[in-house]
Amino acid sequence: MLILHVVIGKGLTLVGSVIEGDYVEKYASALAAKQTVTTIMKKEKAPGFAEVIVADSAVQGLSYL
Repeated sequence: MLILHVVIGKGLTLVGSVIEGDYVEKYASALAAKQTVTTIMKKEKAPGFAEVIVADSAVQGLSYL
């Protein structure tokens, strides 16, 4: 379905976010953030993907994305 949107020119949305901290401590926050972004994307009918990364630093997290 997402490929169809790209082919017909509707675009594809990629959302990435980094939460700084320890993965074990921030796991629940990362899941909640991803769910929030996914819900907003569905509400706005924006096809695409969302990813939330937990890393020691923002720079390190951005390299993962």
